[in-house]
Amino acid sequence: MGGASGGLVITTVVVFWNTRLEPTTLIAMVPLAQALVAVALAALGALVGWGRGILDRLRRAVGELEEREQARLENLEAAYAIQQSLLPQRLPDTPGITWAWVCEPSEEVGGDTLSYTQLSPDRLALYLLDVSGQGLAAAMFSDTLVRLIPVLWRRSPELGPAELLTELNREFSMNPVTGQYFTIVCAVLDPAARVLTCAAAGNPGPAWFRTGERPRRLELPAPRLD
Repeated sequence: MGGASGGLVITTVVVFWNTRLEPTTLIAMVPLAQALVAVALAALGALVGWGRGILDRLRRAVGELEEREQARLENLEAAYAIQQSLLPQRLPDTPGITWAWVCEPSEEVGGDTLSYTQLSPDRLALYLLDVSGQGLAAAMFSDTLVRLIPVLWRRSPELGPAELLTELNREFSMNPVTGQYFTIVCAVLDPAARVLTCAAAGNPGPAWFRTGERPRRLELPAPRLD
């Protein structure tokens, strides 16, 4: 006799041997056979119940994973929206200079951004920063910095890039709880004098491309951060 449930197969095998049993003996064995069948059915029921329990736990685990993935995707969408809102919506209008920029976010959107501030008719501030980590927390920190930098520079337009980095370092030292920090490269351009003054903290300096020459990275002195 055999049965199957959930991929599990229980088989009872009756072996006949060349021994003649009296009818009374066969009748006496009927309760034993009934007991064996009852045990087999109970075992089958237990296995079915165990299998159902496993399936229920798997369904709950899959549901939790789907909820976490949905939350992760919503986090990335919110971070992407913040990151895109921080990018310049138009290019600076600087006589004699053509501007271009590209920002291609990876799958894990973070706190990378760039922007500019017109300090005066003849001075333009540029900055590119990268907040550590990914997701909404990095994007929100980046949003805070992009809003604060123009305020600091407009409040003290005489600040050079190195002085600005010193001010930012006083305002935003690394968060000891989250470990969050940022790196930045900034510059002030005087188009009339054709002078670009740069400073960097953690970021590599700008690259200089000249027609007919190989591009080279500009080494920038690091400002003292007390």
